[in-house]
Amino acid sequence: MITFDQRVLNAEYKLNETEEAIISYIKDNQEAVSHMSISKLAAKTYVAPNAITRLCKKLNYDGFVALKLALRDAHVNDQRGSDQLLQQVVINRNFDLIDEYREDTAIEALTRAKKNLFFAVGETAYVAQNFADIFNAVDQKTQFVTYENQIIYEIENDPNLVIFCISQSGETAQTLRVAEAARANQQ
Repeated sequence: MITFDQRVLNAEYKLNETEEAIISYIKDNQEAVSHMSISKLAAKTYVAPNAITRLCKKLNYDGFVALKLALRDAHVNDQRGSDQLLQQVVINRNFDLIDEYREDTAIEALTRAKKNLFFAVGETAYVAQNFADIFNAVDQKTQFVTYENQIIYEIENDPNLVIFCISQSGETAQTLRVAEAARANQQ
């Protein structure tokens, strides 16, 4: 898709001063222009509406509405680009937080464990179940446990476990009790 700026470059040789002034205003106010009427833009740039229509034709737009839609699309794409940049920054920050020693310790614990148990309640249980399924596809020793008493029994009777307690709020009573039991038994 050809952008507004590309269209301006392509038509630059045939633009007059008035049209260049309109383009300058549009570039400086793209978001606002994308929501303006042709008469309002004409008033802002001190020209007649037909001067804007001629400019749109020179830029190979079907009309002013097509120009406005192109400006809106460009704004949405810019927003997407800034959202993607923000996501990349967040991802990079997460990688910067990785402590290789702790990561190696966690991998070693997962490898040595007789069982890896996931526990969660409520809506978070669906996520925990998915993680358990993914882990189980790799090592066939991972389970998702749905009952608090069952996992506490496992914790108290098997010293070689890795326990994942998952809670969106971090305040779910059952998950906290399981975490306390695991801590007490050094899981």
